[in-house]
Amino acid sequence: MGLTAPQEQRLRRAGFVDFFNKNRKHFKELAEIAYGSTASILKPSKMRVRIDDVFGLALTLMELDDVLTKFQQSHTKLSGQFWVKWFTAYVLDELMEELEDEHGTSGSGS
Repeated sequence: MGLTAPQEQRLRRAGFVDFFNKNRKHFKELAEIAYGSTASILKPSKMRVRIDDVFGLALTLMELDDVLTKFQQSHTKLSGQFWVKWFTAYVLDELMEELEDEHGTSGSGS
């Protein structure tokens, strides 16, 4: 799922970007779990790891994450499910290059 500019703008206005920046290490750990698992699954195929491949597992991790849940609960207007999907897409968009570099999977098969 790609993130559009209007979606990112809404995330910024709602405080999700600042929240991500304050909790970057935590969300990078979740993204690494999703990326690493996806890379392992795709390794035999020698296919490149794409954001959309990682998104499903990353979304599940975000939906179960206490840090994100508490942030949403403290902001009653942020309870819609689409916020978690958009935030997940934002996190992956921000971290994907870094994850590819760290896993040595940039631009080609794992």
